[in-house]
Formats: sequence, C-alpha cells, structure tokens
Amino acid sequence: MADTAAPERIHFAGLHALRGLAALSVVVSHVEGFRAKSGMPHHNDMEWMRALGPSAVNFFFCLSGFLITYLLFEERRRAGDIDVKRFYVRRALRIWPLYFTVVLAGLLVFPAFIDAPGFVDATKVNGALLWGSLLFFAPNLTFAAFGHVRFLGPTWSIGVEEQFYLLWPFLVRVCRRTKTFLGLMMILFIGLFACRTLVLLHRLPQPEMVSDHVWGVMTTLVRLSRFEFMLCGAAAAVLVFHRRSLVDKLFSPVVQAAGIVLWWGVLASGFAATPVGQLGQMLSVVVILVGTSCHPRPLLRLNGKAWDTLGQLSFGIYLLHAPVLLGVLDVGRRWGADPHAWTTTLATHVAAVVLTVLLAAASYRLLESPFLRLKKRFVVVHSGGESSTA
Repeated sequence: MADTAAPERIHFAGLHALRGLAALSVVVSHVEGFRAKSGMPHHNDMEWMRALGPSAVNFFFCLSGFLITYLLFEERRRAGDIDVKRFYVRRALRIWPLYFTVVLAGLLVFPAFIDAPGFVDATKVNGALLWGSLLFFAPNLTFAAFGHVRFLGPTWSIGVEEQFYLLWPFLVRVCRRTKTFLGLMMILFIGLFACRTLVLLHRLPQPEMVSDHVWGVMTTLVRLSRFEFMLCGAAAAVLVFHRRSLVDKLFSPVVQAAGIVLWWGVLASGFAATPVGQLGQMLSVVVILVGTSCHPRPLLRLNGKAWDTLGQLSFGIYLLHAPVLLGVLDVGRRWGADPHAWTTTLATHVAAVVLTVLLAAASYRLLESPFLRLKKRFVVVHSGGESSTA
C-alpha cells in the first residue's frame, strides 16, 4: 500500500514488479511473434502466447493511467493546483531521451547491421510522413497505414501515451469534484469502448465517400488506441485516493486471486481480442494492480531490490527489445541454427531476455539517469515509481 511514513514521497509496493513482469512478458511473446513474421518455425499459434504481448501492453496502459492520475491528485492536494508545465517537462525528461535514441538508431543505424525479413522497411514508407509521425509522437498513425516499421514497433504505444497526456492533466485540473471527474471518465470510456466494439465486430458502417484503404487505416487506428485501459487505471486511482477504505473491503486476497485467474483465463481462452475479453482483462488488471500495490494484504508480495531494479529497467526493456530480438534472430540465421530444434527456441528466448535486460541496464545508467536526476527539479510529488515512465 502507499507509504505515508515519509510525506514527501509516494510509494506503491509491488508496482515496479508488475511493470517489470509486463515488460518481460512482451519480450517473451514477441520472440514467437517475430519468428512467425520472419517465416521461421514458431509457437505463435498458441492462444496465450499470441495474446500475451498485447495483454501486457494493456497492463502498462492501465498502470500508467493509475500512477499518473494518483500523482496529479496528490499534487493538487498538496499544492492546491496542478502545474501543467512541470508535468510536461517531467514527461519529456523521462520519455524523450530513450525514445528519440531508439528512433534514430532504428532508422539510421540498425538497418545497416541487422536483417529483418517480414517487417516493414522504413524506406517503403513516405519519409516525411514517417519522420513527422515519430517526431510528434504519432507513430500509431503511420503504423496503422503501413504496418509496424522494423526496429520501431514498440514506439506506437509511447505515441498513444503521449497523446493521452495532452489533455489528461487539464481534465484532472478542471474536474475538481470527484463525481464530475468520474462522470467524464464514464462518458469517455463508453464512447471509446463502443467504437472499439463496433470495429472488432465489423459492425461500424463505412461511409461511401471513404475508400477501403482509408477506412482500414481508421479501424486499425481504433484497435491500436488503448485509452480505455488508461481510463480504467485512472478510475482505480480515484478509488484508492478518495475511497481508500473500500479498497480494504473490495480487494481481499480472494478477489485478487479471482482477478489473476480471470486475466490468465481470458489470455488462454482466445477471447483477449474480443470486446467481452477486453472488458474482462480491464477488470482483472484493476484488481491485480490495486490489490498488489494498495491492499494491506496483497496476494502477490513482489517487493525487494531485484523487483525494484527490474521495474526501473522496464521502460528500456520495452523500447529496446525489438532491435535486440531481431538481432538475435539474424545471428541465428547467419550461424545456421536449426530453427526447428527446441534448443534453438530456448536459446533465442534466453538470449533475447538477457541481452535486452543488459542493454536496458546500460541505457538506464548512461542515458536515462542523467535526465531523471534533472527531472527531480520539476517534481512536486516524489514517487517511488518516478524512475519509470510515471
């Protein structure tokens, strides 16, 4: 639960661990997904493996919405208002250094050394459109039209988060009454989820004046946007901040266990990409998140230095795993490793995870930490999660 012993810092136990586990889940899932896209033997036909990556990213979105909203609430409580300018400076110092490093390396460096068959080459995309979307944090727009550009796949979710941040601090600042804020979130959630449901069920009528290609891009963009999960995280923040007593009653260890079972059940059943499945995962993520980090009796006790370190590296693990994984697959092809052998599959997974974590550790120490130290100058509410994307 939140640590109030030191008033200047907010810390949620277990949050680092959940973030780190989500990042590693993306890596494991993408090992098989990338093997499939490259035309290699794979295990991506297993329902849980194929859905693990997207579900972990949804977990990221929910967690981000929770922590950002809670810290904004706490800033308003302590300072009387929200300093939006400082908020954006903090976002830039946390996200921009690694994000733009990955973008530049993915466009200018990695293609010269790593072969990635099956993935979209940046040279096949309109240069001005690609660079513009990456510069202004809208890669999801370009990827919806052309597919995920090799080495840059994870950047689409960073764009979604940055787009969410454009309005969110203003909404939290303006909606000072809890009921008003919850009502606005409910309206946004219903509208967004309704659009997603219609797209997933192929029941959204296509206007006659819109071409099939443009319509396909628009519907793909709806699938890529995950604002609903961030809104669920924000709703959890409202509950924890304003109704803390309900957390102890509603999120007992039994309920937490049910949330974990529901999350894995949706994952393994093949319903993760359906409207009902996504609703189930939203509910389960909120239960796991709040129960693990805020309940006095968490079912998952994920504390300790190792978990904290993994959480600190999670942003780097997520952004850097694509080039590492593509490099591992390329080396395996050049060395003539038998793609059908279980030893090759195991070695690919181990190498992808280990090398990604090592690269993320180097990135955190050499690239991200100097900006994180600078970020502290603009922090109003210090958080144990500030080393992450929060």
